[in-house]
Amino acid sequence: IIRPLIALLLVLSAAGLAPAASSAASNDSFTSKSLDFTVSWNASVWTGTDGTGDLAGGVTLDSDTSTVVIGGFADAGGDINGCISRRANQEKKRGGVSNFKQVNSGFDKVDAPNDAVGALYTYTQTSASGGKSDQKVIYIECRPGNGDDVLRITFLTFADSYASAFPGFKSVYESIELTGAQNGGDPTPAETATA
Repeated sequence: IIRPLIALLLVLSAAGLAPAASSAASNDSFTSKSLDFTVSWNASVWTGTDGTGDLAGGVTLDSDTSTVVIGGFADAGGDINGCISRRANQEKKRGGVSNFKQVNSGFDKVDAPNDAVGALYTYTQTSASGGKSDQKVIYIECRPGNGDDVLRITFLTFADSYASAFPGFKSVYESIELTGAQNGGDPTPAETATA
């Protein structure tokens, strides 16, 4: 079953993202010259879209049940914890969101670089008409980017799809390579942030 994900994710993710030129998303890869990263994906699972406007320099990947957004904050001042809090608060303030809480167990997690901060949240999304409610999970990670910029990775899916969607996200996540001066960080678990 194809479930539509919230279109507002892109709008909300855009707030504060670094506008800059990047290469076009191909069928299965993307290179951001402005944010100095590359990423690849399985084209039979994900559809890639270049970021535009405030999302310029980043990429959005959509599957049947999930969305991954990789982009940056130009005004973050290098504050990776603030990046997490800001994105979590954006999601929490969306219409129809309730029971927004950080979770530390019950869901598989990626092994983030040691210079990254990551946090996993669950919440209930109720439709505007008040009828249908969905349980959702969002993973937010921020890591140092160019200068004071911060690279942010967001994975959003339905709670009942998380176990089946996570391997696809993990594959995308593990393909992310920093190509510029910020090519550091070894694959040890990320610090946990609190919003």
